[in-house]
Amino acid sequence: MPADLNIPRENNQNPKRRDSKLFRDRDAELYILSVENTVFRIHLQRLEMAPKFPYRSPNYIQGNTYVIAYKVPEKAAVLELMFQFIYPWRQPALGNLDYEVLAELAEAVEKYEVYPAQQICHDMMMNTLPHHAFEILEYAVKHNYPELRDLAAPSALPTEYYTLWKEEHSDVDILVFALCSRFHQRIQVKCPLEKCPGKPVVKDRSKGVSLDGKYYFVGCSKWHWYERYEHIYFAIPPEVDEAEFVRLFGRRATRLSSQNL
Repeated sequence: MPADLNIPRENNQNPKRRDSKLFRDRDAELYILSVENTVFRIHLQRLEMAPKFPYRSPNYIQGNTYVIAYKVPEKAAVLELMFQFIYPWRQPALGNLDYEVLAELAEAVEKYEVYPAQQICHDMMMNTLPHHAFEILEYAVKHNYPELRDLAAPSALPTEYYTLWKEEHSDVDILVFALCSRFHQRIQVKCPLEKCPGKPVVKDRSKGVSLDGKYYFVGCSKWHWYERYEHIYFAIPPEVDEAEFVRLFGRRATRLSSQNL
């Protein structure tokens, strides 16, 4: 639940806050603050169109002087668009949005269940392909859009990885495979130690499980303790399923690597 703040209904002189251009009705019961402290004055009844939006009934103090306000993590540009979908007026055009704003809006309308906006955001994300394919794949899997997932997958993965998934590992969730594959592609490098012929291999962590719950890392097959800071080293990222990574590419992590080394 976002923190609630008391904001004066009138004469708000805080220089760090500014009002939304569209949502500034003085009779609105709720004040919503964006991450930049832009104030959106929203009528309580309209939030029926955003049932997951966190709020409680206004708390009036000193003769109707104050209302309850909430600060949320979304940016003002995202809230300005999202709130237009909960009022009975023409919906905003999304065709010329920067991808970053579109992606954040698509996440926000899913998070708060603003159903009138979900389909149009889905369609705009689809129209963005093949650009931002990996991020759109994550969005499609997270929010259960199988058609969009299938459209994004071929562009989200290099051709050889997508072929490998389709022909041999289609039982693995495509996003799990994509995260493993992206890390696998990243580690296909020559050892930075001059003249070292070592290859990237999966090694046990000598100090046990990491704070991210990882038991392994990727290091050089020719590692020596007296050169330990000069060889290949990659921590397995938190988002990568290391058990699937090892299962897919082996402890030597060499599948598909010969053409990249």
